[in-house]
Amino acid sequence: MSKLAGIDCRDGMPLKNGQPFHRETEKESNGSRMKKLNAIRLIKTRKRRHSKFGGNPCLPASFSRPVSPEGRELDFLAQIDFSEISPGTDLPEYGTLFVFYDTDKMPGSDRGDDCENYWRVIYTPEAPSEVPREPLSEESSRIFRECFLNFKILRSSKNFTAPHHQLLGRPYWLQGNRSMSGYRLLLQLDSDWSSGPGWIWCDCGILYFFIKPGDLEAGRFDRIKVIWECC
Repeated sequence: MSKLAGIDCRDGMPLKNGQPFHRETEKESNGSRMKKLNAIRLIKTRKRRHSKFGGNPCLPASFSRPVSPEGRELDFLAQIDFSEISPGTDLPEYGTLFVFYDTDKMPGSDRGDDCENYWRVIYTPEAPSEVPREPLSEESSRIFRECFLNFKILRSSKNFTAPHHQLLGRPYWLQGNRSMSGYRLLLQLDSDWSSGPGWIWCDCGILYFFIKPGDLEAGRFDRIKVIWECC
């Protein structure tokens, strides 16, 4: 099946209103432990905001669009303006995160050497530029549909329907629980092709970005592991 075309094949997942959903079961509610269990859902909105999927990145002038080892511009997936998220999470309270990935190669940290050069996560304390950065040429990278984002912090024992776009919290695994020892979820991007940006990860899969807790605390977002799962 094409990496960017397909149908939802997650028939074995629990349903709510006809859609797969994820249930947090952790009951702890004490201080920092509870804070680490929180997930931030990324919700598409018609209202124009700095945070978005797709379109072109609003990179500050001090940054260039990143390229792969072959010189191809990496595809822009998302920008997150942390000031648009309610304070009190483990994320910075200001600044912008830009996420780039080679959607043709579909690399992963568990899929070979040199793969980390096929994605780039950029953090800057600066606000996004008001002028989106165009690719160098129309053939150099894929441009996904622009979708602006709201955020909702989910406590334990909360459910939400697909697509499972998420910051922090527990990963939504498609193939059973998987160990990522020493890392925690930073960002999870689900396949979202009909009313979303138009991406599909292999056969209706999910793309995961992981970070070490110490790197998250220090704002070192360039030290990321990426994996993906499909049905």
